[in-house]
Amino acid sequence: MTETWLTDRDSVSIAALNPTGYSFINFPRPSSRSGGGAGVFFNKSFNLVLSDGGEKRSFEFSEWKLSAHGRTIKIIIIYRPPYSEAHPVPASEFFREFSSNLETIVLCPEVLLVTGDFNFHLDDDSDADAKKFMELLDTFGLQQHVTTPTHVSGHILEFVISRSSNDINVFSLESSYFISDHCFIECLLSIPGPNIMFKEVTYRKLKHIDVDRFRSDIASSALSNSQWSSLESISQCYDETLLQILDKHAPINSKVLTIRPRVPCFSPELREHKATRRRLERRILSTKTQADKIAYRNACNTYSMLLRKSKRKYYSDLIDECGVNTKKLFYVVHSLTNMSHANHLPPYDDPCKLADDFGEFFYRKIELIKRDIDEIVVEPPKVDYSSPQVLLEKFAVLSEEEVADIITGMSNASCQLDPIPTWLLKLCSPELVLVITIMINRSLQKSVVPKNWKVALLRPLLKKLGLDLVYENFRLSATYH
Repeated sequence: MTETWLTDRDSVSIAALNPTGYSFINFPRPSSRSGGGAGVFFNKSFNLVLSDGGEKRSFEFSEWKLSAHGRTIKIIIIYRPPYSEAHPVPASEFFREFSSNLETIVLCPEVLLVTGDFNFHLDDDSDADAKKFMELLDTFGLQQHVTTPTHVSGHILEFVISRSSNDINVFSLESSYFISDHCFIECLLSIPGPNIMFKEVTYRKLKHIDVDRFRSDIASSALSNSQWSSLESISQCYDETLLQILDKHAPINSKVLTIRPRVPCFSPELREHKATRRRLERRILSTKTQADKIAYRNACNTYSMLLRKSKRKYYSDLIDECGVNTKKLFYVVHSLTNMSHANHLPPYDDPCKLADDFGEFFYRKIELIKRDIDEIVVEPPKVDYSSPQVLLEKFAVLSEEEVADIITGMSNASCQLDPIPTWLLKLCSPELVLVITIMINRSLQKSVVPKNWKVALLRPLLKKLGLDLVYENFRLSATYH
């Protein structure tokens, strides 16, 4: 799409352009002038990246690489503003800049597709600039496929251009309905269609656990023993025993899910108006009469108005239901702004090697920081302070009642390394409070931390979305056992 008029600040509007299973990437006009901009809608089963983009004196452009089913297509989107007082750039300047741009891309190894709004009247045989443009395309071995008007004035302003020697064909090209003074251009490329998207998930049926039986198994296990040889043996037995009991009552299952569109605010009324709009769309494509164009435009406006009202009501009710629950509120905000929960990582074949590479990178980084710190010479500040009157010589032993109160007052947040979720731990606290109290007191008295308490779940996270997937742009997020 050209002339999106979107900027990086329009995050909510951009998120609204992401139907389930699809994505929209916006490339705003680089300069501070309003207007312009390009965007691409694509199926998530494809891989699309922005490879280049910018604004020259006579036009703005963005380059994209679309990879799917072993093929890569370089898509160039062009927008050339018409000559005006606000943009007094002659066509000769465009031909010079565009010709220089073509020299760098026409020999690219990918399949080439150039499209956009060029603002030449290609249908006008007397238009000298249009003739010169076609001669330029012929010089570079390119062909233009649009042959029907793309503007309400009846002119051809938008082009779809490919190499004459392309190994894929552009066919069934037609100018479809007008959503503004310009219409959509639809065409088919001889590329295999996207596969159905699947996702494998693992889960436990935690809600189906019989808590009474679960507590009974804990009471009859080794965790009821009050005599232990060492803190290491207690903590290891605690994790292994609880995990075995959890596997017994709620074993890990896996299933494959088909990713399907989900629009919760879509009502039967909207479905009816959408069907009406589709009928009018098919009619306008066959009749192309002015009356059908007006009827279709009115149907589009009515459907858009109802859809906005339905979304506004749905999200308003959803936010009201969150109340003081900030977790649910953040989930709603993430869905509105289309913040992906996927953890983007550098390209890899072996996950173990990727983890080792991350570990080595951050180890070297810490060593460099330590070396730099050792080289810093700081004059220690002169501080006059008195020694504390109270000295901590030993920890007071905790009672089972105190530990039980601490467990009850904890939040339900859990870590993946925990043997059982926190909410289940609270329900089983009468059977577990003894062994937990023993572990805490021994750790404090002996100044020992068991090995399995030192384990953390480390996740490399991008410092900021949109950065290149290189190690320098990652930070580590740690979740402790």
